[in-house]
Amino acid sequence: MVDLSKLDPATMAQHLGKPEGEIGRALADSMAERNWSIYELAFKHLGVRSGERIFEVGFGNAKVVPRLTGLASGIIYTGIDYSEAMVAEAKGIQQKPDCSR
Repeated sequence: MVDLSKLDPATMAQHLGKPEGEIGRALADSMAERNWSIYELAFKHLGVRSGERIFEVGFGNAKVVPRLTGLASGIIYTGIDYSEAMVAEAKGIQQKPDCSR
């Protein structure tokens, strides 16, 4: 298990820009949990309604996507990410978003 608190700033910045490997997966998991309340607040503030489309650049591991699309019915989600590791992680989620690199 990766202790993110012990990462030096350069390594942290590298993985925030393009998560890879065990560090990237740990960082993406941490960010998905820590940032969920921001996603939820933004979604509600924007007034996203049933049937609308969401496009996200940099979805990370996409672990927030099922929660996000669960806030309103019929949401059509599309996302892209620069990190091949994050695209692979996202494809492993049971409710798969349309994810591509």
